[in-house]
Amino acid sequence: MNCRTEIPVILSALLIFLPLVSGTVLGMDWIRYQGNPVLTRSLDGWDNQGISAAYIIREGELYRLWYSATGPDGSGIGTAESADGLSWVKSSHNPLLVTGPEEYDSNFIFAPTVLSDGDGYKMWYTGSNGSNVWMICLATSNDGIWWDKHPVNPVMEPGEWFDGERIGDPWVIHDEGIYKMWYTCQNRPEIVYGIAYATSPDGVSWTKHTEPVLLASGDGPDSGTVRDPSVLRTDRGYEMWYRGIGESLEWTVCYATSADGITWTRYPENPVLRGDPGSWDERIWFPRVLAEEGRYSMWYTSADDDEIGYAYLPIGQCFTIAAGLAIFIRIISMHLKQ
Repeated sequence: MNCRTEIPVILSALLIFLPLVSGTVLGMDWIRYQGNPVLTRSLDGWDNQGISAAYIIREGELYRLWYSATGPDGSGIGTAESADGLSWVKSSHNPLLVTGPEEYDSNFIFAPTVLSDGDGYKMWYTGSNGSNVWMICLATSNDGIWWDKHPVNPVMEPGEWFDGERIGDPWVIHDEGIYKMWYTCQNRPEIVYGIAYATSPDGVSWTKHTEPVLLASGDGPDSGTVRDPSVLRTDRGYEMWYRGIGESLEWTVCYATSADGITWTRYPENPVLRGDPGSWDERIWFPRVLAEEGRYSMWYTSADDDEIGYAYLPIGQCFTIAAGLAIFIRIISMHLKQ
């Protein structure tokens, strides 16, 4: 084989390899904000013992955030607003939701996920009853401030072989005309924690997938636990960030991709985000990711300080480089064929 025939073969191989590079090696350099944490506990008041699991949406130029917190009166869910995603102003109406009076969330409530649609706002959250059984509940609102718990709560309860102990940490998107939920499941002794999947036509009546979609791996940073999913539907399919705990008991953020939201492939270089030993965010959980122009933004919880940090992933540059190289190679290949 001469050089003229070898080059197109090499170029074809590069064309296959480039998309993999653009989505992995070039696209996983998360940068933690130097001014962290961006949302902190109050010195006194309803959320002075800890905050976690912030969920963020963007409405025009405004970021809106809902978070779970604990204080002297127990747990609740509050909200805050920001112009830049970094400096937050908590609502004077906090807490927006508190435990009870019904049994299903009488112990504590946490981990909200919020969608805005034509009918207002829907919030799915984890509720725990007096026996500390976790279940998934729903609340609705016209403005994201004043919430009503749904009369059919809980909308999802434990019961399957993989989630008979607890279900919680819901993440919901509206995709292809239906609601899709990824959530943390637990059922001892078969599995400690995993990530399961369910669908719904209305956000109220849910059908669970027949088995978990992600379990702990055999080794690596998520060999012990996977939970706290955050899922986006992008032009690359479904992307998931989640908490992984390995044999070293380090809490990190791991990443996986899927074509259908059910069968997932882990990123081989996990974890994609970890804290520094001895730092305020040494242990990280509840990664919450928002796709923005030119970057992904992540708000995550420190399990050490119970406050919220921020990190971002620049994506425009790496995808532009990959696309430019692909076009360049195609031009060369066409030229060689002449």
